[in-house]
Amino acid sequence: MAITGGSRLPAGHDFVFPRGALVMGVEPVLKFQSAEERAKGLPPEQEK
Repeated sequence: MAITGGSRLPAGHDFVFPRGALVMGVEPVLKFQSAEERAKGLPPEQEK
């Protein structure tokens, strides 16, 4: 759960995550871009 406004809680990492934490980034899925499209400088399209 996210806390808005940049609030901080007085709790340590070990207290909040006693078994550790796995943090993963999420990136949008992009369509395959051919060499010709890359050469033209076209930006990759995002999958819908």
